[in-house]
Amino acid sequence: MVRLIAAVLGVATGLLGAFACGGDSEGLSQPTSQAAVRIESISPSSGTIGTEVIIRGSGFDPADNDIAFTNEDINFGGNNTAYVNGLASSDGSTLLFDLPDLLGACAFSQMKADEACPSIGLPLPVGDLAVAVVNRNGSSNTLGFEREKSEIELATEVIDGSPSYQRLRETLDEITKRTGGTTASDVSQCDGQICIDIWIEKDVPELSQKIPSEIEGFEVRVQEW
Repeated sequence: MVRLIAAVLGVATGLLGAFACGGDSEGLSQPTSQAAVRIESISPSSGTIGTEVIIRGSGFDPADNDIAFTNEDINFGGNNTAYVNGLASSDGSTLLFDLPDLLGACAFSQMKADEACPSIGLPLPVGDLAVAVVNRNGSSNTLGFEREKSEIELATEVIDGSPSYQRLRETLDEITKRTGGTTASDVSQCDGQICIDIWIEKDVPELSQKIPSEIEGFEVRVQEW
């Protein structure tokens, strides 16, 4: 199954000596300046990727705030915190963003002019997260947020565990070997519904007989590259 995940964690160890990424999980809970940053609320307190999140508090920077997410399943060179970067706050007390699937490795607001950050994406894990705001005024207290699985993630788990899907994968592998073409599959949104998309590089005459029209109640669509 196609998975577009941009986290290249294998390079982490070699990069850490050259890049400063601004903060560890323990340091995020203590304000560090006179204009202390503070979070009063996170709304909603849980959500899936793409959920609009509002953080309310005080001490937010007009143009440069980083949202720190800490979870044991985040791991970049031993650091378990990653960031949404560069958020503006017009009133100093509100931050608004859509929950992303990938986070940055560094708190940009804490970096010096001669520092750089690895251009990688760290997946936002499912489960409980400690959230803080970091900016030039320091680091805020933390509040909890739960990253929930989306409908398509739950469907992917069902499909991945299906014997019918395993047989489909075997069929696609056989087509790949026999035709010399390429095949791929992915769980997608199709006209508001979840479906399974199958891509075949070359025309295979008997394809309709080998690929089912549905798996676990999800429509299977066959497309040519």
